[in-house]
Amino acid sequence: MSEHPGIARFRAEHERLGGTGRIVTLPDSVHTAALAAEALGCEVGAIANSLLFDSGEGPVLVLTSGGHRVDVTATAARIGVPVAVDNDANLVAKA
Repeated sequence: MSEHPGIARFRAEHERLGGTGRIVTLPDSVHTAALAAEALGCEVGAIANSLLFDSGEGPVLVLTSGGHRVDVTATAARIGVPVAVDNDANLVAKA
């Protein structure tokens, strides 16, 4: 099975910059921090959650510990954006 082109680009850049650590690609079924932690054998807090917001001028990425719940409405208001975007491929591609 071949690697997704985006993962291959990340892996190449990671190596070029001297990155250390193991890159693990999880199955699509691992869509929560708890499931990812279980798959990797680590604590939920070691998993990063990502939330993508559309500012109208470009994407805003918020990263948080998998052990924390994020109030999306309050976060959007705090950073001055209207909505959170879940899996918006067009917005992700712009980033």
